[in-house]
Amino acid sequence: MVTFNANISGLRYLTPDTLFFSLTAPKEFTFQAGQFVTLMIKKEEGTKPRSYSIFNSPSEKGKVDLCIKIVEKGFASDIFAKSKENDSFEVRGPFGHFLFDSDSEDSEHWFVCTGTGITPMISMIKEFVAKYPQKKFRLFWGLRHTNDIFFKQELDQLKKNNLNFDYLISLSQDEYLHTGRIQKHLGNNFKDKTFYICGLKEFVLETKELLEKSGVPKEKVHFERYS
Repeated sequence: MVTFNANISGLRYLTPDTLFFSLTAPKEFTFQAGQFVTLMIKKEEGTKPRSYSIFNSPSEKGKVDLCIKIVEKGFASDIFAKSKENDSFEVRGPFGHFLFDSDSEDSEHWFVCTGTGITPMISMIKEFVAKYPQKKFRLFWGLRHTNDIFFKQELDQLKKNNLNFDYLISLSQDEYLHTGRIQKHLGNNFKDKTFYICGLKEFVLETKELLEKSGVPKEKVHFERYS
């Protein structure tokens, strides 16, 4: 773990309540795809740590990209909503064991997520999809509304550049090409697949249970829970 001060080099809203941050990082800062950093959020009433998965891949040096959900009256959200370029944060990390299983002998890697749970998935996919062209990478992303979708152009470009990558978006509360909860689109053929799950606690536990009841060994199910 290292500690460094990072400046905001870019920020923009991806959706009405999802903020994209790009922070500067020392060139020597390294992490593994899927890990997270902790930002020390300072306010008059004190300092609290808040952890966020890293969006960019480890190959993209000198920065830490984050996708942050803005929550009304949230301790950190109040600060982020007022942030601007060159504002500084104390960053600690990297942390976490939600990592790509490069030892897997399965022919497919499936990434199942909701909301900003896509963040560590993108980091892993970008880092490894071209390194394993013989393996299929599939992303299943669940959202509520059409205006919750972000980075679709980037996903389309990733698909165009890598024939072994595909993705599916399902909306639970709007009409779309695919609708309903994302788990229903997984089907029932889970053979020769390694799974990665990320999202809120209830979603992660429910998806883990679904896979385990379907006979997927626990060692093939990797997960990260957001509070």
